[in-house]
Amino acid sequence: MDQRRFFTWLLLTAAMFFLYTSMLKNPQQQQPQPPQNAQAAGDLNADPLLRENGEEAKAEVDAGNIGEINEAAKGANATGYPEQMVTLGSMDPTRGFNLLVSLSSRGAGVQRAELIEQKQPGRFKFRALEHDGGYLGYLAWQPHPKGVRIRLIPPGCPAELAKSTSTAGGLLVDDVLTEINNQSVDSPTAAQLTLQKIKPGKTVDLVVLRQVDGSERSLKFTTELIEAPLDVLRTDEFMSEVVPGNYETSSLLTTLASLNGTRIPAGRNVIPALAGTLSANWEVKPLEVVGGEGVEFRLPLDGFLENTGRPKQLDLVKRYRLLPQATEVAGQDGYILDLETVVVNRNDEPVEVALRQLGVAGLTLEGWWYSVKISPHMFS
Repeated sequence: MDQRRFFTWLLLTAAMFFLYTSMLKNPQQQQPQPPQNAQAAGDLNADPLLRENGEEAKAEVDAGNIGEINEAAKGANATGYPEQMVTLGSMDPTRGFNLLVSLSSRGAGVQRAELIEQKQPGRFKFRALEHDGGYLGYLAWQPHPKGVRIRLIPPGCPAELAKSTSTAGGLLVDDVLTEINNQSVDSPTAAQLTLQKIKPGKTVDLVVLRQVDGSERSLKFTTELIEAPLDVLRTDEFMSEVVPGNYETSSLLTTLASLNGTRIPAGRNVIPALAGTLSANWEVKPLEVVGGEGVEFRLPLDGFLENTGRPKQLDLVKRYRLLPQATEVAGQDGYILDLETVVVNRNDEPVEVALRQLGVAGLTLEGWWYSVKISPHMFS
């Protein structure tokens, strides 16, 4: 390199160095201007729709996932509807259902789905082999100071078929199970451990507490346990399948993805003002389904959208339908759960919305037993 070219290269290098250092001293040139949109800027408090409203929003939004749903419905946006559990399908083989679905009014989601096609009464085509103890049915147990409270009685399950010399019918929702075969039951885990020691087909003695005419009575029942069907979806983890991070969250939860152009903030799972849609109790209505069963859940959004500056008279509606197997109808094998979701606009003006439909949670995990669960012809 000759002397003239060397000085030219040196001057260019110096100029670039001084330009670079001047940009470092002037942050206005280095950094982009803040976006005008408050949502894009991350200022979630600038828009009432994006403002976290109560503890339910903190549980849902701050955590960055829906697994932190707990007591969200107790916040400012509580709906006032009672918690209800609903079952679609029946373990009674004469009904022809191959799928048993348990749903909760909290978030209008699926808590459990079991494959109940039976080779003979009480003997399921698809089994949960690691659940080798006796099964009462999915009762959605809840801890209680005196035992475990029963929140659900699926039709045709051993709990419903239980017999007593003191009363007609079997176990009921809100009964508190206190004993199984003279063993005290003080938690859902204790009940599970006790049943694990009893084989399917065995008769068990049960003791429950029940409110009768305003007073608490202790009632004794007997019933025959069955084997556990394959539970393809669930919110309560079986002891051998506990996986850290697998949240106890219902499946198929629904919320609004956007309202009049305002979207769920990046990295979040729900619009903050609507966090309760995933956890509050929805209204439960019967849904007539010709030849099958159904249920409708409805959630008015008026309380959630109050003081947000948006049209508030909106309803989220979810309709679940389940049909039994029908040999005369092609494709109707009894394993299809139908979900219809509707947004009802009760405002005078049009509203632009988009839905966010969450998928399934609590899928059965694979293991050494999986091929036997799914195929009765493992060795062929």
